[in-house]
Amino acid sequence: MNFTRSGRPVYVTLLQEFKRCPPRFFNATVTDRGNFIMPHDPAQINVCDRTKEGKSLFPDTMGGVLVVHTETEFQQLTARLLERPIFFTVSVERHSKQMFSKVTHITKGRLAVFVNTQHPHVHHLIQSRLAQGMDSLKRGKHFAVEFDFNNIFASWMRGMYVSADLQSSLASIHYTAGSGKVTVTSYSEPNECFTDPCSLVLMCMFCLPCCLLTCPCYRIHRAVTVDDSGGEVRGLVASYYSPEAELQGMQQVLAGVLQMLAQNNAAQVNAPPTYDAATGSNLAYGGSQVVNRQPGYPQPVGQQVGYGQPGVQQPGYAVPMVQYPGHAQTVAQQPGYPQPVVGQQPGYARPVVQ
Repeated sequence: MNFTRSGRPVYVTLLQEFKRCPPRFFNATVTDRGNFIMPHDPAQINVCDRTKEGKSLFPDTMGGVLVVHTETEFQQLTARLLERPIFFTVSVERHSKQMFSKVTHITKGRLAVFVNTQHPHVHHLIQSRLAQGMDSLKRGKHFAVEFDFNNIFASWMRGMYVSADLQSSLASIHYTAGSGKVTVTSYSEPNECFTDPCSLVLMCMFCLPCCLLTCPCYRIHRAVTVDDSGGEVRGLVASYYSPEAELQGMQQVLAGVLQMLAQNNAAQVNAPPTYDAATGSNLAYGGSQVVNRQPGYPQPVGQQVGYGQPGVQQPGYAVPMVQYPGHAQTVAQQPGYPQPVVGQQPGYARPVVQ
């Protein structure tokens, strides 16, 4: 996961996979009572899980409702949220009912969510909404700033089924997500029973008299006492992150590095010495002439060994006839042999006597 400006705004992974391979911010351990917990490093991440299971799994969680009372506390909390990623868990559901059927298929799951607060869009969103809360606090009025990410995870789940071609056109399908919300307040967060349209409709259906009495009173009191701002977060897309796949990829990278190191070591094994190095030739050390050769063998002068270009010849080996008498001399010098007529060539390719 990349929690810089160039990273994705939101990362999600299945909670089961998250427990098997926790990121570097968490440390999986077991308490003395045998409870599995995952404490985190507060200096690197903000855990804001509001679920009951999350509070037992993450004992150091800040909760989904972050309460501040002074401007100093608000400034410290704002800096903390903008500097470090936010983590919480989300429950997602898929309800599918085929046409002319009374059976509804429900698919449930839990996600571990990382919100990258360094992403430009997320950073600007958090900064601007918290600035509204600071203005209310300076005026001496209570405030509640809400960041509701639930629709992002419902859209992500819908996209997964569509990409897998599992979305039937003959079925009634809808997706929901819950507990994916963080609220910063100096009073309390809004009650969903009186603010959420779906919850309000259900409440009216089952308890209409109670709803008619309490709902108007609550909404009037809330509007007078608290400045509610924020709400649903839009314009963000969740990306799936697999810690197990990243671990396997890292293992493959390490294996490749070890293999390259082994190949480099094999290529650097010392080879046996050459003939010139073994016989002491200065050519093995950058020389240009052969020295200390055995006498009686052609020795090239000024040439590299192996090119066979003779210079000065030794006596007795392919010596020109003009240097030594008695060896292939002209017929004019040897007595007792018929002399050729001047101007004629002998039969044995001898030179004409001048």
